[in-house]
Amino acid sequence: MMRSPAPVLRLFVSAFVTLAPLVVGGCSSSSSSSPAPASPPATTGTATAVSTSYTTLCVSCHGADGALTTITTKVLKGTALTATTYSAAIRSGRTGTSMTAFTAAQMSDADIANDYAFFTKK
Repeated sequence: MMRSPAPVLRLFVSAFVTLAPLVVGGCSSSSSSSPAPASPPATTGTATAVSTSYTTLCVSCHGADGALTTITTKVLKGTALTATTYSAAIRSGRTGTSMTAFTAAQMSDADIANDYAFFTKK
């Protein structure tokens, strides 16, 4: 006598519902119910090194120097993004990607400007 596949299907659906937010949620362990509004980008930065915020929040996906290449992450080193687009991606996240939004409390405008200058320096 053959058993019904229902118990296996319920287990699969339960696992999917439990794990999907972790996969879709992104690299960061931060959780935010709604993205922060995009703030105007700061346009200056020291460009001598990445910020501590970047080291804490971004290195696992983008690499220490912003050059980590994977299927799901954008290379930041030498980016062609404008400062406005770069800042907006950090503040609002990127729909359909693993890039989550970060608030000003997590990453300041000065840190964003510094990191942008670091990644775009010649």
